[in-house]
Amino acid sequence: MANLEKRLFKQFERADVARAKAIAAVRVSCPRVGQVRASVTDESGETHDVMLELSAGRRGGMTLETRSTTERGRAGKPCAALAAVLLEIDRRGLFSSIQDHTPVTLDVVPADDFEEDVSADESAAEEADEADEGTSPDRARRRGESSPGGGTEDPTAAVKRSPSRQPAWATDLEERRRLVEPAVRSRALTITDGRRSTGAIVFVLDIGASTDARAAVLVPCRMQLDVAGNATGRPRPIVIGPDADAEYESLDPQERSVLAQLVGTMAVGETGGVESIERRTIARIAVSPQAAPAQLAMLCETGRLVVQPEPRRAPETVVPMTWDGGRPWEFALVLDPQDVVSYKAETVEDMDDAQGRQLPRPGKATLRGMLVRGSQRKDHREPRAILRSGLVVFADRLARLSVGETGGWSTAVGWMEQFERRGPVELSGAQVDGLIERLAALAEVPRLELPAWTGWRIESGAPRPKLVLDDTPAVADEDEVVEGGPRRSGRRRAAPRVQLAGKIWFDYGTIQIAADDPAGGAA
Repeated sequence: MANLEKRLFKQFERADVARAKAIAAVRVSCPRVGQVRASVTDESGETHDVMLELSAGRRGGMTLETRSTTERGRAGKPCAALAAVLLEIDRRGLFSSIQDHTPVTLDVVPADDFEEDVSADESAAEEADEADEGTSPDRARRRGESSPGGGTEDPTAAVKRSPSRQPAWATDLEERRRLVEPAVRSRALTITDGRRSTGAIVFVLDIGASTDARAAVLVPCRMQLDVAGNATGRPRPIVIGPDADAEYESLDPQERSVLAQLVGTMAVGETGGVESIERRTIARIAVSPQAAPAQLAMLCETGRLVVQPEPRRAPETVVPMTWDGGRPWEFALVLDPQDVVSYKAETVEDMDDAQGRQLPRPGKATLRGMLVRGSQRKDHREPRAILRSGLVVFADRLARLSVGETGGWSTAVGWMEQFERRGPVELSGAQVDGLIERLAALAEVPRLELPAWTGWRIESGAPRPKLVLDDTPAVADEDEVVEGGPRRSGRRRAAPRVQLAGKIWFDYGTIQIAADDPAGGAA
């Protein structure tokens, strides 16, 4: 955050700084981005106007150009009124977007008519001196009268010419010409900023609606802009469409581009007509799980996606979101404690000996539900919300969640709810084998993270189905067969009936699991 007091008060006199801290009547307004107008009432009751404008410097950094109606301000010098306004700006944080390492240069511009006032004062003082001197020889010579030598002196030779100085407006214009600015500021010209008066369009992620729906629900809102161009204040929901809060044509080009990317595609039937985006009424936008990584990342990049942590208690508190483009997170059951990392130097022989040696087991173990991504671990209660669309909402960022198909999502949610209600599972180190066997026998279980001290290894991969046929006679009875006539006793022929029996197995490397096994795994 920029502290103008520490940066610029070295150019002020101590007396002006002390007077500025005693001034309490300071009214500040922001007519447009980067500009501040203030009215200061000093200790004598006189009111002065101060104007500040922040712009980018030609050689880097920022330039703070100021004008003041005080006597010192009109002369182009820092004054107490300007110091009081800078203190008020620091208190309100109006220039909070300036980074600490960005240099700021103070430029006090003198008044346009300051040269005329100085010339008038010098002429009045000169006439007063002439009146006091009377008809002295010097006065006669200055007026061009005859000198004692009988000649007449050139009046231009006796007058001391001051060096020529450009007026303030000419210096200002030359500075702007060198900076190649697109417009020249004038007191008679007012440039309106539409985004300043109406605010910018942002999209609030409705966590409540997105939790139940299989999509990320966005609400378009209007937010005011501060002097630095950042969105501030309470977001106000709006409806975009014909005869609504905001029409599509009234948006700026960037807002129209963002809105077209969000709702530009639509499903159309065989006989249905295509309705243009200008004629649609948009109150909410549902982003599908397939489009969420691209669309939400675009909104985060432009700074238009925000979240209200407490929409009822503190609706004015909004947090801009950042998109996490890394790998998706995954819910897993993690067994603690983790393995102890050894930093001592070991030879190859020591490492080979350690592979066959059983690691000591801890006295207690804990089974926790966590979000894992590579070596990262986060408690499943840390995110603000976990959405059905496969998104994890952290404090200031959005990330993807690997949920698989619909069944995988319901399984993960069920286990997360159980661990949230009941907490972790605690057991002794000697009972770990029984816990792992019980988890392996379950039909649907999330990913399992086991440390090396358990002695268990999880093998996973694509199963290879296998059909095993068995030609053992299933039925071998003797049926009575009579050839060429009625049945006669004593003549029988044994006819064994053979049926092929098949059974399906799934081969996981060295482990085979029957297809009808309800556990779906092997211990």
